Amino acid sequence: IALVSVRRGLFEKQRILLVCYNKLLGHWLASQFSAYELEKGLLVSSFHSFLSRISCDSQDGLRSCNDNEEFFKYDLPLLGLEAIDDGDINTFDMIVIDEGQDLIRPEYLDVFDALLKGGFAGGNWKIFCDFERQAIYSDISSDKMIEMLEFRSNFTRFRLTVNCRNTRAIGVETSLLSGFETPPFLPSKFEGIPVEYYFYKDRDDQASGLEKILLKLHGQKISNKNITVLSPLKYESSCLARVNKGKFQINKLTSYLNRSDSFITFSTVHSFKGLENSYIILVDIEKINDDEFKSLLYIGMSRAKVGLFVFVNSQAKGDYNRIIKKRILLNEKTTY
Repeated sequence: IALVSVRRGLFEKQRILLVCYNKLLGHWLASQFSAYELEKGLLVSSFHSFLSRISCDSQDGLRSCNDNEEFFKYDLPLLGLEAIDDGDINTFDMIVIDEGQDLIRPEYLDVFDALLKGGFAGGNWKIFCDFERQAIYSDISSDKMIEMLEFRSNFTRFRLTVNCRNTRAIGVETSLLSGFETPPFLPSKFEGIPVEYYFYKDRDDQASGLEKILLKLHGQKISNKNITVLSPLKYESSCLARVNKGKFQINKLTSYLNRSDSFITFSTVHSFKGLENSYIILVDIEKINDDEFKSLLYIGMSRAKVGLFVFVNSQAKGDYNRIIKKRILLNEKTTY
């Protein structure tokens, strides 16, 4: 919907800013537009990359920006406002914001307000959010975010409820483990292959299981390009560090566009938010009964379009069995 909105605006010769939170998603969004479209008044970027481009790179003594959290939350938006006030960038006819749940905070809204012709009160803007399970970077409640927007503008809101990405098997399992009601699916969505769970004892056990899954997918002629391994942990701390490098080439995903049949990609769950792949292998899930891990489960599991494999610590098997029992009691269709 965001991409269609942008293209309609370009057709009307509008100058448009399309931003998101995650760098990888920013790369993918930019790849969806032709060079011609990007030259006709469209700017696509992750928000902090955009701010760095208009402020740090143009400020004396700030060629190399800091990378701590406080800098990105408070200092960088202030530098961005200064660059806007100095006329370093022209205002936009429309602003489209994805991952809004990570970008609705006073400091960022001040920047968007200054960038948009007419501001929030009188300008053309659209924000896409998932407040329920994907607000993993924000320390502000969803009610407070809505209140901030209402203070600045009257706006229309729509609730998007149809699952357009996952098969029914993946969608139902994602709902069960992350603890929210299963949404309706597109009528065209098929049941799909069952989600597979593996309960590991330790890192070595998990790495061995992961290698078996990768061999299985290779045996099914699944291209490496269509396989992504996700973890809540960084590569060096995940079970990937113990996988046989001679058999499997698994590269960190630095851009969604650098996927290749030559290697399988790895990303943290956090960095892969907003993206997708045909086959997702979710590893290093230590527990499934707290809100933090439920959010990570939701984000990681819902990235899969065709096949999904989930590695869970064996100590959490009791919680998993209770979830399965609940599903049976609720007469849910079994997909495991």
